[in-house]
Amino acid sequence: MAAFVVLKIGKRVGKWYLLAAEQGNAAAQLKLGHMYALGRGVPENNVLAYMWWNLASEYGEENALNYKGLAIKNMTSSQIEKAQELSRECLKNNYKNC
Repeated sequence: MAAFVVLKIGKRVGKWYLLAAEQGNAAAQLKLGHMYALGRGVPENNVLAYMWWNLASEYGEENALNYKGLAIKNMTSSQIEKAQELSRECLKNNYKNC
């Protein structure tokens, strides 16, 4: 039961972080990266975690660089390429459908 409650709360929080991230909020992008890295309210996904941290670092969130460095240790080169491609697409589309 407790895991379900955390997942449900995480989904609601994630929704607000996503809305802020879509506005270019680097702190929200950093938090979304954490959520994906840890599987909190979203499925665990290192590619999407890296993507959000990459975007956050573009907006000056220095901690995102550290997290990207840690994520790389658990990713293949094709996963890193995919995350970078998703980052470019996200920027190109003004953060819609990231």
